[in-house]
Amino acid sequence: MTIDLLRHMLAMAVIIQHMHSESRYSLATNLQIADVVYWIDGAVVGFFALSGYFFSNAKPLSEYLKGRVVRLLVPFLVFSLAYAVALAVLGKSDLWPGLWKTVTLHGSGMQLYFLPYLLLVVGTYATYSKLAPSLASNVKADVLIALVLLGATLANGSDESTGAGIIMLPLYALAFLLGRLVKSWNSAGYRNYVLLALLYGVGMWDHRFMDMALAISLLLIAIGFERWAPDRRLAGSGGVYLLHTPIVNFAISTVLVHFGLVQIPNVILSVILTYALCLLLTLAFDHLLPRWKWLLLE
Repeated sequence: MTIDLLRHMLAMAVIIQHMHSESRYSLATNLQIADVVYWIDGAVVGFFALSGYFFSNAKPLSEYLKGRVVRLLVPFLVFSLAYAVALAVLGKSDLWPGLWKTVTLHGSGMQLYFLPYLLLVVGTYATYSKLAPSLASNVKADVLIALVLLGATLANGSDESTGAGIIMLPLYALAFLLGRLVKSWNSAGYRNYVLLALLYGVGMWDHRFMDMALAISLLLIAIGFERWAPDRRLAGSGGVYLLHTPIVNFAISTVLVHFGLVQIPNVILSVILTYALCLLLTLAFDHLLPRWKWLLLE
């Protein structure tokens, strides 16, 4: 349950990251949003760490990869094409740029790039674990790969913790691998704290690693409380991640303006209502079409 709660927290953090708007909010409000985003823009990194923690590849490689392609790429294509058409119909963008972003796997929605990158990272690690099982089962090998990815991340010149650029790939792969290491070290907890100390230390001068340290900290907290939490699922975070979009944010924000809610109160309530609406739509879809709930990453 606590792991699911963490997923919902990360999904809400992604919504907040997309609330910036020069047309709706004043400079002061946008600066306040930016101050909050500074501390939560590692949400996508958190999703990669979660994926690494839960990685399992017991199936034959071809069967596993086929399943991952369907599970990740089909929702990406469906939602990216839907957003491209919606933006074109609303006059917010031409159709061609959205189609091009879909073909190039960037996605016409701000959050969709996560799925192709996750497919690439998971597919690569799955292939590695099958072709070199002795190395993949050796934690020291994963530590060595993590150090290489750490160096690549430090050397790539980026200062962002999220985004669709290919330059982000080492950071995302590192987050995934750290999730794997957390799982491997679960019975020897002190190593996880050494990892956190390293991340927070590097994060003192590179904020990307502060974001990663916060994400790993939340993962460890969620794992620690899981044994005491009720044994039940909190579904819907995948749908919230996919369904939220600036179109929804803008529509809700505009309605709230008509009720006299502007600036910070507008931002806060827009985030809450966007989350609630997307969650309700996800749960309704899961209930009505349970065989297709994987389209919403459920």
